[in-house]
Amino acid sequence: TQGGVQSTSSGATGLIGLSQTFVNGSANVTLDTTRNQNGRRTTLTFGRQYQLPRGSLSASFGLTEGPNANGLDWVARVNYVLALKSSNVDISLQRAATTNANSAEVIDTRLTATYGYTIDNNSSLTLGLNYGRTEDGGAGTTPTVDRATLTASYNRALTKDWRLSGGVQMRYIDDRAATGPAKSNSLFLTLDRTFSFRP
Repeated sequence: TQGGVQSTSSGATGLIGLSQTFVNGSANVTLDTTRNQNGRRTTLTFGRQYQLPRGSLSASFGLTEGPNANGLDWVARVNYVLALKSSNVDISLQRAATTNANSAEVIDTRLTATYGYTIDNNSSLTLGLNYGRTEDGGAGTTPTVDRATLTASYNRALTKDWRLSGGVQMRYIDDRAATGPAKSNSLFLTLDRTFSFRP
């Protein structure tokens, strides 16, 4: 009890899953039911994982129903990794139903993409994209917010322990319940040192 308001959460929760291993990966199906201060959420997902010659691919898709949802919503998780001789690619997509700090049910979508290119033994280039969207999960009280960050950097190892990084970062945010879209650009230069200790 807090502030004269009493919250009670009771009922069965659990997770059941089945998996099958193949030569090039695995597959699984999972049924998960949980409870929090808002009520029950039940999620059914199907997943597949692949081992590729130069990387990996894993994906899962499913349906979820929460305490305040008007029917079913979809959730997903995809991760792709590609490793070449002088470059690498890492792409991750996630759409999940969560409860935020205000105890509101929300749908959280995040996309992360990173490309790295090795110039030589001491230097490399990195390009990164981060995108996120938070939207209402059924009650109709949470505003939709979009955020995106694009980063390009040059990295160079000065010595065994010292590393220099510099680049440009562009940010974008669109909060439909506040001031609307806003943009900002910045330059950065960082100097890092790695420390190691022996017991």
